[in-house]
Amino acid sequence: MGILRTPNRRLIAAEIEYMRSLFGPIQSAFGGIEIVAFAEAVAFHMPANSDPMFNRVLGFDEGCILYLDEIMDWHTQRDTPCRFEIISDSSSRRVEEALARRGFSSRAVEAFLCSTSFQPSFPLSVSIGEIQVRKLAPDELDRFASAFLAVYHCEPSVEPSVRTCLKAQYSQPGWYCYLAFLAEEVAAFGAMRVQGGVASLISSATLPHLRRRGCQTALLARRMADAAELGCDLVFSHAACGSTSQHNMERLGMRVVAPKLLWEQSLGLCPAPD
Repeated sequence: MGILRTPNRRLIAAEIEYMRSLFGPIQSAFGGIEIVAFAEAVAFHMPANSDPMFNRVLGFDEGCILYLDEIMDWHTQRDTPCRFEIISDSSSRRVEEALARRGFSSRAVEAFLCSTSFQPSFPLSVSIGEIQVRKLAPDELDRFASAFLAVYHCEPSVEPSVRTCLKAQYSQPGWYCYLAFLAEEVAAFGAMRVQGGVASLISSATLPHLRRRGCQTALLARRMADAAELGCDLVFSHAACGSTSQHNMERLGMRVVAPKLLWEQSLGLCPAPD
């Protein structure tokens, strides 16, 4: 359990920074996005998209409890749910108690996994079995966008804007994009962001008809190996609790730091603050 405590703040900071990085091009293309800091906590708000991924508070810790009512008021003014994502460990107990007193309840949404070990037992630079994994050059990002849109469909009228936005997001410094191929067919994609010695393994999916072939394991392994070559001492990712993705990460040496809880306020409940 030695890696679990000290890296938490670094991992949370890395998640906040990659969210900022993702939001920048969206703000430029569509506008309307707000990113506001309350001490160490950062609130992200995208009124055009109700997905909790784009409307949440990250980095909320004990030092932010004094700002809890201000954060709640900020969301009320925007008529949007107030959501906190908290890594649930012993240090989060006071935070969770403060949220519960204000009518928030929690559910586990993900396992937060990390690793300090990069000891691949097989060559990763070209292929793993029948799967080939390739890191994309900046001028190949349209292929990454095409794979993304093949999994996450959108209206044809907005597809050009989404494609442009994706290319702008992943062309920023510190981002690395990958495709996995089966028999020369694009099968899966994944991205990695490196900052401050932390590698964030995110934005991964496999095309539906090519799932359960090992593509995500190959993408994870390749990115972990590349992170080591880039001098990272920590790598982290998320996965639905108990999912195949979590098991794939654990097979490659990643370990669960803690469950990641989504705290939301129940409608009609707003107890008096402390």
